[in-house]
Amino acid sequence: LPPPPPPRGGGGGGGVGGGAPPIASDCRKTPPLQQRSANPVWNCTWYYTVEYSAQDPPPANVRLEVWDVGGSGDYLGEMSLPFPLKPGYYQHQARLRCNKSKMSDPSQSLTGSLSVQLRWKSDTEQDYENGTTMQLVEAGQSNSVCGTFGINCIRAVDLRIADFISSDPYYVVRVGAGPDQSCTFRSSTLMATTSPEWHEVHETLINWPRASMEEKAVVSIEIWDYDKTSSDEFLGEVAFPLPTQTAETVLELDVKANRAKGSGAAQGRVQVRMYLREEFWRAIEAEPELTPYERAFCLYFGTRPVDEQTARAMAPYLVYFHLSIWRILRGHLRRAWHVATCGLTDPGPALLRGRRFRGYFGLTSALWSALAAGAYCLLAPAVAQVGGSVFGSAVIGVAVAMFVPSPAHLLARLFWHNPEDPAVLLRAPPPSGASVEERSPPRIQGVPLPISVTVLVASLILLAGFIGYTGNDEAVNLQLTIVAVVLVLMRLAVWPLVKGLCLTWIVASSKRSRAFDWFIWLYPSTITTHDAVM
Repeated sequence: LPPPPPPRGGGGGGGVGGGAPPIASDCRKTPPLQQRSANPVWNCTWYYTVEYSAQDPPPANVRLEVWDVGGSGDYLGEMSLPFPLKPGYYQHQARLRCNKSKMSDPSQSLTGSLSVQLRWKSDTEQDYENGTTMQLVEAGQSNSVCGTFGINCIRAVDLRIADFISSDPYYVVRVGAGPDQSCTFRSSTLMATTSPEWHEVHETLINWPRASMEEKAVVSIEIWDYDKTSSDEFLGEVAFPLPTQTAETVLELDVKANRAKGSGAAQGRVQVRMYLREEFWRAIEAEPELTPYERAFCLYFGTRPVDEQTARAMAPYLVYFHLSIWRILRGHLRRAWHVATCGLTDPGPALLRGRRFRGYFGLTSALWSALAAGAYCLLAPAVAQVGGSVFGSAVIGVAVAMFVPSPAHLLARLFWHNPEDPAVLLRAPPPSGASVEERSPPRIQGVPLPISVTVLVASLILLAGFIGYTGNDEAVNLQLTIVAVVLVLMRLAVWPLVKGLCLTWIVASSKRSRAFDWFIWLYPSTITTHDAVM
């Protein structure tokens, strides 16, 4: 971070020397770069104190010299800029000039240009008379684009199935950071899905000549299928040009095939959010100055209670301090029922067709497999001894509902992925203009459909075998009915209610006590009910 500006007037920029009589020139050096490059981005700011009166001559020009410190110390050129005499921001892009006296080989030619911004803020009141204000840099005046480029590959929809029943997609982003420079980012791998949602943001610094940027500056996103035993399979790619001005854009692009990277066909769409923050504009925004009205505004709201809307704007994750107990309870019950039904009931927008089928078969296989386990527990001779056959069947139903896991869940966790709720950590707030889908709480990934169907068929076969073994006895059928009713009530009503009440009590207690800080530290999404109240 640059040091705070001095109390007197100062001019800042990527300069090497600046000053005025009787003060000698002040020379400074940029920090070394991590990688050798012909298109460096230094991104450093310096502050100088320059003092002169109306009787003194104007300050000398600001001179910038470029040297190759990583090689033989060759001189690469210089630039001389006039000292700004009026308050404002001044952006300069110019080609480097040659000084034969500093070159080791005067016969060589120099190439390249330099992008610099100067700022002058005067401490003399007469400089601001007659309505004089700070002059800002206008967009499009430079011949280069320098700044921070960010990309967020939000989701892909309906990708090609590369494995037997699904795909394990991840993407690779390649950004042209400058001429002959490239940056690469790789996302995490989402298992067993053809409609992944990543929500991962990648940033890099870019520096392009504006003349050649539209033709050569390209961003490409390659989507691959992860395989443990063989090489990864190419699913398709999208490409688009880099933005040339400070802006934020959301694109929806069709996935296209590339025979050079994979022989398979490509299908699906990709939703991408990208933005560019030009370096010189960011320098202007990074130095706000409070007016008397803004100071009074901060003083007013700094000494008064903050309502929910203000909390959402200032600190979204602390908004639960301003929510009622009933609202927190409603959010936790809604989320608990969503998890209990294997994602069939969704806290956000309407489910897609594939997810609805996946949630239905996941819930059905979980209930029928638990009922099959409870049916064979009825054959134990101790059931009739525990308060009679009816009470013993109810006890078995409670035990099966609480302690018997879903076989489909275990198989998916062993071979594909973890189908539990991924919202363990807090998510970043959605960007401005986000769609309803982006603002909705995260959904559980669920169990792949083929696994759920396989477990469901196996459970029905086991139940048929149990009924055939008992000879379709009426007493046994009554016990099995009791186990089924208790199982459904415990799984879909009692346990979600108990879970919602306990989590609401923890969140309400954390407002006034530190007893559950350890729990909030482990599961921070509890305070927002997995974003259900956001």
